Amino acid sequence: MEKLLGINVGEIQNVPSAVTKDQVLPSLEKITSSFPQVTEMVKYGTSAGAPMTWDFPVLKNPDGSNVRLIRVTEFLKGAFAKSKDNSGTISTRRGDLADIIIRKFFSNPMDYNKFKENIMQDKEYTDLFRRFSENTVPSKALPIPTVSRYMEEFVNDMMYAINYIQTSYQDAYLTDLRSLVDNSSLTPQQKSTFFLYSRELGMRGELDLLAVYPDGTFKVIDIKTSDGFVNDKEKVKYGRQASIYDLMIAKATG
Repeated sequence: MEKLLGINVGEIQNVPSAVTKDQVLPSLEKITSSFPQVTEMVKYGTSAGAPMTWDFPVLKNPDGSNVRLIRVTEFLKGAFAKSKDNSGTISTRRGDLADIIIRKFFSNPMDYNKFKENIMQDKEYTDLFRRFSENTVPSKALPIPTVSRYMEEFVNDMMYAINYIQTSYQDAYLTDLRSLVDNSSLTPQQKSTFFLYSRELGMRGELDLLAVYPDGTFKVIDIKTSDGFVNDKEKVKYGRQASIYDLMIAKATG
């Protein structure tokens, strides 16, 4: 990425937001308090093919029936009952790596070089990257210096993404969902079972970042990774995903 752009990651700088948390605190509290705690998990299984079961958070209707909350991403696949566990795929793990870096940076923004130093020592990131490399390289093990170099190159690429996000949303307060919940007035139990969801849609989701403006409006930011150019079909799917998250928050907060 650095060679492609003709610049060094050390040349880009942290771009602090012009909006402080205190300026949008009422909006942040309104978002977290607008999603009542989901406490019940119910096991559902497929009706065909190999038997598979999932635990779903559910809401109760007045008549006692359940509203099963499936993930937005599962709904957009269009064939949930036939879907398989993709948690071990290369693309999913690459996305998980990106999510970790984005989440950890925006939970505590700092100088880019200092953040790079911290993330390269972060156990969650390093453990996941090593599992990722084991699934993308034919050999059973890579020399530690090689893994470290690849880890650093991945972080460097993500710093350009972080810089782009910061530059694009300087007039908003940026927060990841986990920090939004952890820093809220919810009880520890409520924090551990927090979901963005819609009873009407029967869906739940986890967004990457939320840009909250001083006037109470917001924008959903969902990070995607790709091996190459994103085709029109994928753009439509990703756009729908962000729109559903936006609708969930808008309907809950009024």
